[in-house]
Amino acid sequence: MKATCISITIVSILLLCVLNVFAGNPGDFDPSFGTGGKVYALPANFMPAEDVAVQSDGKLVLVGSTLGPDNTQDFAVVRLIANGSPDSGFGTNGIVGIPFDAAANEMATSVVIQSDGKIVVAGSAQSGATGWDWGVIRINTNGTLDTSYNSPNGKAKINFSGEDFANDMIIQPDDKVVITGSVRVNPNKDIAIARLTTSGVLDTTFVGPAGRIFIDINNGNEDESFAIARQSDGSLIMAGRSAGQSGGDFLLVRMTSAGAIDSTFGTGGGVLTPVGTQNDSANSIAIQPDGKIVAAGIANSGSFDEAAFVRYTSNGTPDSSFDSDGKVTYDIRTMNSDIINSVLIQGDGKIIGVGVSGGQYILVRLTTGGGLDTSFGAGGNVAVNVAPGTGGAHRAILQPDGK
Repeated sequence: MKATCISITIVSILLLCVLNVFAGNPGDFDPSFGTGGKVYALPANFMPAEDVAVQSDGKLVLVGSTLGPDNTQDFAVVRLIANGSPDSGFGTNGIVGIPFDAAANEMATSVVIQSDGKIVVAGSAQSGATGWDWGVIRINTNGTLDTSYNSPNGKAKINFSGEDFANDMIIQPDDKVVITGSVRVNPNKDIAIARLTTSGVLDTTFVGPAGRIFIDINNGNEDESFAIARQSDGSLIMAGRSAGQSGGDFLLVRMTSAGAIDSTFGTGGGVLTPVGTQNDSANSIAIQPDGKIVAAGIANSGSFDEAAFVRYTSNGTPDSSFDSDGKVTYDIRTMNSDIINSVLIQGDGKIIGVGVSGGQYILVRLTTGGGLDTSFGAGGNVAVNVAPGTGGAHRAILQPDGK
């Protein structure tokens, strides 16, 4: 079902305050962070952040790209202390730039923290005339490259086909990482997934000896995976879209912990959900404590994209207790495309969507039944500018304190 919320403009925010001893209301800025709750353009030469993780000490690790000495883009890792200032003990003034190859572009898109504090970063790396490969690095807590990872390089490349792009990564309790994204197997894209051991090599116990697999959901469609989550039993759920000539739908695929397609989920392991009438895409996924699955992204019915949320039961069926049909859309800012890039589940079960609308950060909070939580922001949403120009949130996390 569709609902509309009021567009608002207030002072900008970087970290969401859900339970904040400094701010008056949920959704207000945290004045203990940066300047008035925001940090931007720090440190220098750090291009748009694509993902963020929080360390056990409260420090924040962001990844993206930086311009290298050869004027091409390199992986970039930035660490901030809890108040938003660059961590001077990490790399150079808080930033580390790591190239894979000379005269080639690389972009980091995901970051996780191991149990020992080491930082694993995944993304994509140009691979000459053959296109792009997935790239993975591990760095030590001080920002130096961990050369024991895929020894002696500290870097790993994963090749599926000609154009391979890594979009998201999770870390398992055993510190193995699972990465998902897309591969172009001409002429269309397919979903891809791989698991690496703690030594940085493909895990031969995952999908057989290969350690990686790509999945064609609908022959002739563009099948892409933008996000991944792990269920309590170790099963892996990927979220994305399957798009043909008539548009796209939310797409979920579940695999067992061993990497086999789980045929008990949806239809043969996959679920397609039309939300709007045209191009829909699930950009993020989260698992509730009760096992229900929340996917969020965009829905389009011919005009501007709208923020979209779908909740499924643990077997992949749309949850009728969520807005009666399992799905809901919101027009956050009229005459703008509203895109949710991250979905988060609070401790009280409320759902937060974070993303971008017309160059502004947007945050939306839903009740457990899918309605707007009017106690949050202005009528259930926050829309803000972070920098003097335009911007948007790519990924979001909830801190242990609920911010």
